[in-house]
Amino acid sequence: MAIDIISFILETILKIDPYTIANYVNVQDQLLYLVLIPHTILFLFLYSFINSILSPPTQAPAHKGLRLLFGIVAYIFIVWAGWYAILVPIFITWFKLLIIIGVIFYLGSKFIHPSRMGEIFALSYGKGKRSAEAKMYAKKIEKKIDEIDREIKTLKKGGVQDAYTMYRIKQLEAQKEELKHQLKKV
Repeated sequence: MAIDIISFILETILKIDPYTIANYVNVQDQLLYLVLIPHTILFLFLYSFINSILSPPTQAPAHKGLRLLFGIVAYIFIVWAGWYAILVPIFITWFKLLIIIGVIFYLGSKFIHPSRMGEIFALSYGKGKRSAEAKMYAKKIEKKIDEIDREIKTLKKGGVQDAYTMYRIKQLEAQKEELKHQLKKV
Protein backbone atom coordinates (compact mmCIF):
# COMPACT_ATOMS: atom_id res chain seq x y z
CA MET A 1 0.00 0.00 0.00
CA ALA A 2 2.70 2.49 1.02
CA ILE A 3 4.88 1.48 -1.92
CA ASP A 4 1.96 2.04 -4.29
CA ILE A 5 1.46 5.55 -2.93
CA ILE A 6 5.17 6.32 -3.26
CA SER A 7 5.34 4.95 -6.79
CA PHE A 8 2.20 6.96 -7.65
CA ILE A 9 3.83 10.13 -6.31
CA LEU A 10 7.16 9.50 -8.02
CA GLU A 11 5.93 8.27 -11.40
CA THR A 12 2.59 10.01 -11.89
CA ILE A 13 2.80 13.30 -10.03
CA LEU A 14 6.54 14.07 -10.16
CA LYS A 15 6.94 12.27 -13.52
CA ILE A 16 10.27 10.71 -12.60
CA ASP A 17 11.58 8.14 -15.06
CA PRO A 18 11.31 4.50 -13.85
CA TYR A 19 14.97 4.03 -14.72
CA THR A 20 15.90 6.79 -12.26
CA ILE A 21 13.61 5.30 -9.63
CA ALA A 22 15.25 1.90 -10.12
CA ASN A 23 18.62 3.41 -9.11
CA TYR A 24 17.25 3.74 -5.58
CA VAL A 25 16.19 0.32 -4.38
CA ASN A 26 14.41 0.88 -1.08
CA VAL A 27 11.70 3.33 -0.14
CA GLN A 28 13.93 5.35 2.20
CA ASP A 29 16.46 6.04 -0.57
CA GLN A 30 13.69 6.97 -2.99
CA LEU A 31 12.16 9.42 -0.53
CA LEU A 32 15.53 10.90 0.39
CA TYR A 33 17.13 11.19 -3.06
CA LEU A 34 14.05 11.73 -5.20
CA VAL A 35 11.82 13.81 -2.94
CA LEU A 36 13.53 15.40 0.09
CA ILE A 37 16.87 16.59 -1.37
CA PRO A 38 15.50 17.81 -4.73
CA HIS A 39 12.57 19.56 -3.05
CA THR A 40 14.87 21.30 -0.57
CA ILE A 41 17.05 22.62 -3.38
CA LEU A 42 14.02 23.46 -5.52
CA PHE A 43 12.50 25.48 -2.67
CA LEU A 44 15.80 27.32 -2.13
CA PHE A 45 15.94 28.07 -5.85
CA LEU A 46 12.31 29.23 -5.93
CA TYR A 47 12.86 31.41 -2.84
CA SER A 48 15.85 33.19 -4.37
CA PHE A 49 14.17 33.36 -7.80
CA ILE A 50 10.99 34.90 -6.41
CA ASN A 51 12.87 37.40 -4.26
CA SER A 52 15.02 38.47 -7.19
CA ILE A 53 12.05 38.83 -9.55
CA LEU A 54 9.50 40.41 -7.26
CA SER A 55 11.83 42.36 -4.95
CA PRO A 56 14.67 44.02 -6.85
CA PRO A 57 17.29 45.53 -4.50
CA THR A 58 16.26 49.09 -5.35
CA GLN A 59 12.60 48.63 -4.47
CA ALA A 60 10.58 47.79 -1.39
CA PRO A 61 9.83 44.10 -0.81
CA ALA A 62 6.83 42.72 -2.66
CA HIS A 63 3.64 41.69 -0.89
CA LYS A 64 4.03 38.35 0.96
CA GLY A 65 0.88 36.94 -0.56
CA LEU A 66 2.06 37.77 -4.06
CA ARG A 67 5.42 36.10 -3.41
CA LEU A 68 3.66 33.02 -2.01
CA LEU A 69 1.27 32.84 -4.98
CA PHE A 70 4.11 33.22 -7.46
CA GLY A 71 6.12 30.53 -5.64
CA ILE A 72 3.24 28.04 -5.65
CA VAL A 73 2.50 28.65 -9.33
CA ALA A 74 6.19 28.26 -10.24
CA TYR A 75 6.42 25.02 -8.22
CA ILE A 76 3.30 23.55 -9.81
CA PHE A 77 4.51 24.56 -13.26
CA ILE A 78 7.92 22.91 -12.71
CA VAL A 79 6.29 19.68 -11.50
CA TRP A 80 3.46 19.43 -14.05
CA ALA A 81 5.64 20.45 -17.00
CA GLY A 82 7.96 17.54 -16.23
CA TRP A 83 10.97 19.70 -15.44
CA TYR A 84 11.23 18.21 -11.96
CA ALA A 85 12.23 14.81 -13.37
CA ILE A 86 14.95 16.48 -15.45
CA LEU A 87 16.24 18.52 -12.51
CA VAL A 88 16.41 15.64 -9.99
CA PRO A 89 19.87 14.32 -11.06
CA ILE A 90 21.19 17.88 -11.25
CA PHE A 91 19.87 18.67 -7.77
CA ILE A 92 21.35 15.50 -6.28
CA THR A 93 24.77 16.25 -7.77
CA TRP A 94 24.53 19.88 -6.69
CA PHE A 95 23.66 18.82 -3.15
CA LYS A 96 26.69 16.49 -2.98
CA LEU A 97 28.95 19.31 -4.20
CA LEU A 98 27.35 21.65 -1.67
CA ILE A 99 28.17 19.22 1.15
CA ILE A 100 31.79 18.88 -0.05
CA ILE A 101 32.20 22.65 -0.25
CA GLY A 102 30.61 23.00 3.19
CA VAL A 103 33.08 20.49 4.66
CA ILE A 104 35.99 22.34 3.03
CA PHE A 105 34.82 25.66 4.47
CA TYR A 106 34.25 24.04 7.86
CA LEU A 107 37.76 22.58 7.93
CA GLY A 108 39.16 25.87 6.64
CA SER A 109 37.42 27.74 9.45
CA LYS A 110 39.25 25.52 11.96
CA PHE A 111 42.60 26.84 10.69
CA ILE A 112 41.58 30.41 9.82
CA HIS A 113 39.00 32.11 11.99
CA PRO A 114 36.05 33.41 9.94
CA SER A 115 36.42 36.91 11.38
CA ARG A 116 39.87 37.12 9.76
CA MET A 117 38.58 36.23 6.29
CA GLY A 118 37.78 39.86 5.50
CA GLU A 119 41.38 40.85 6.14
CA ILE A 120 42.68 37.94 4.06
CA PHE A 121 40.38 38.81 1.14
CA ALA A 122 41.42 42.47 1.34
CA LEU A 123 45.08 41.46 1.37
CA SER A 124 44.70 39.10 -1.58
CA TYR A 125 42.68 41.72 -3.47
CA GLY A 126 45.46 44.25 -2.89
CA LYS A 127 48.12 41.81 -4.09
CA GLY A 128 46.08 40.92 -7.15
CA LYS A 129 45.50 44.56 -7.93
CA ARG A 130 49.21 45.32 -7.57
CA SER A 131 50.04 42.32 -9.76
CA ALA A 132 47.67 43.56 -12.46
CA GLU A 133 49.14 47.05 -12.26
CA ALA A 134 52.64 45.59 -12.53
CA LYS A 135 51.65 43.65 -15.66
CA MET A 136 50.20 46.78 -17.22
CA TYR A 137 53.37 48.72 -16.34
CA ALA A 138 55.52 45.95 -17.85
CA LYS A 139 53.46 46.07 -21.06
CA LYS A 140 53.97 49.85 -21.25
CA ILE A 141 57.72 49.41 -20.86
CA GLU A 142 57.81 46.68 -23.51
CA LYS A 143 55.85 48.92 -25.84
CA LYS A 144 58.34 51.77 -25.29
CA ILE A 145 61.24 49.39 -25.93
CA ASP A 146 59.61 48.33 -29.22
CA GLU A 147 59.16 51.98 -30.22
CA ILE A 148 62.82 52.69 -29.43
CA ASP A 149 63.89 49.65 -31.49
CA ARG A 150 61.84 50.87 -34.43
CA GLU A 151 63.29 54.37 -34.15
CA ILE A 152 66.88 53.02 -33.98
CA LYS A 153 66.17 50.82 -36.99
CA THR A 154 64.78 53.83 -38.89
CA LEU A 155 67.82 55.96 -38.02
CA LYS A 156 70.25 53.23 -39.08
CA LYS A 157 68.28 52.54 -42.26
CA GLY A 158 68.57 56.18 -43.34
CA GLY A 159 72.21 55.67 -44.22
CA VAL A 160 73.30 59.13 -43.01
CA GLN A 161 75.85 58.68 -40.23
CA ASP A 162 76.31 62.26 -39.10
CA ALA A 163 77.15 63.22 -35.52
CA TYR A 164 73.55 63.97 -34.55
CA THR A 165 72.29 60.58 -35.81
CA MET A 166 75.03 58.74 -33.92
CA TYR A 167 74.29 60.80 -30.78
CA ARG A 168 70.54 60.06 -31.07
CA ILE A 169 71.17 56.31 -31.54
CA LYS A 170 73.37 56.27 -28.40
CA GLN A 171 70.68 58.17 -26.50
CA LEU A 172 67.98 55.71 -27.58
CA GLU A 173 70.16 52.71 -26.70
CA ALA A 174 70.77 54.19 -23.23
CA GLN A 175 67.00 54.69 -22.79
CA LYS A 176 66.43 51.14 -23.94
CA GLU A 177 68.92 49.75 -21.40
CA GLU A 178 67.31 51.82 -18.64
CA LEU A 179 63.85 50.51 -19.60
CA LYS A 180 65.16 46.92 -19.65
CA HIS A 181 66.55 47.47 -16.16
CA GLN A 182 63.14 48.78 -15.00
CA LEU A 183 61.46 45.80 -16.64
CA LYS A 184 63.63 43.42 -14.62
CA LYS A 185 62.56 45.17 -11.39
CA VAL A 186 58.88 44.66 -12.23
